Amino acid sequence: MEQGPCLRHAPRPRSGLDTELPLGALPGLCRALAAELVSVVVELPGPEGWCAATVHHPLHALELIDEPPASAWIVQRPGCGGLITRLVLLDRHGELVASIVPRGAPGEPEPIAWRVQLLVSIVGSRAA
Repeated sequence: MEQGPCLRHAPRPRSGLDTELPLGALPGLCRALAAELVSVVVELPGPEGWCAATVHHPLHALELIDEPPASAWIVQRPGCGGLITRLVLLDRHGELVASIVPRGAPGEPEPIAWRVQLLVSIVGSRAA
């Protein structure tokens, strides 16, 4: 796992704009991302702000989180390489627990596999 720079903040989900993902869909999503060889960056709260860690196997991303999330959201915001899609995890008080994004160079578009697997997770959870 590679340590990254500390971040200032992660976006908060907004009802009506972002999509809630059932917690039960997280393990399947992580397995699918691993099968697609998508590395992720996990942003975690720390004493000096949010710190980033690159995880090459997405299932390990969930192991880095101290407090189990109470909800998961897919959040999209504009960035220098187009839309940035994050998986944002919140605790039962609505506080950010972690933010997960695909690994990539600044300014590069997100991997298509990342967005496809998020969409598959949303559709699969609504069909169940």
